[in-house]
Amino acid sequence: MNRKIDVNLVQLVCLVLVVLLVGGIAGAKVYPQLRAVPEGDASIWLNGVPADDDRQRMEAEMRSWSEVAGVIYVSETQRLDRLSEVAGIRLMDGANRNPFPPSFILSLRSPLSSEEIMRRMEASHPAQVGQVNSKT
Repeated sequence: MNRKIDVNLVQLVCLVLVVLLVGGIAGAKVYPQLRAVPEGDASIWLNGVPADDDRQRMEAEMRSWSEVAGVIYVSETQRLDRLSEVAGIRLMDGANRNPFPPSFILSLRSPLSSEEIMRRMEASHPAQVGQVNSKT
């Protein structure tokens, strides 16, 4: 009986090590891509999927800012597909919910802080902006 437990324990430990190794490799490939898909100067993560007219209004507003050179909308599906491509495996197969929010990626002409982006977006689109990450 003790021999059977020892073998099962060894198999379990090996399985855990393999899972950690595979997860670490996939994580190392995916992590750099989490914050910006495609690469930009600032990311605005939204609280939920906006209606098409709301998304177009937000995009037009950001394009009107003098500091902004370009705006790209990235749906949660596009983000997941891009991360799956980078990782080389299909992420979230069989999962009920995509954990990635839709977002806007901004290319900036001049510095614009996360706080300023958040202030501007909350003034005109309260409750739609979840998080802002700016490199400036």
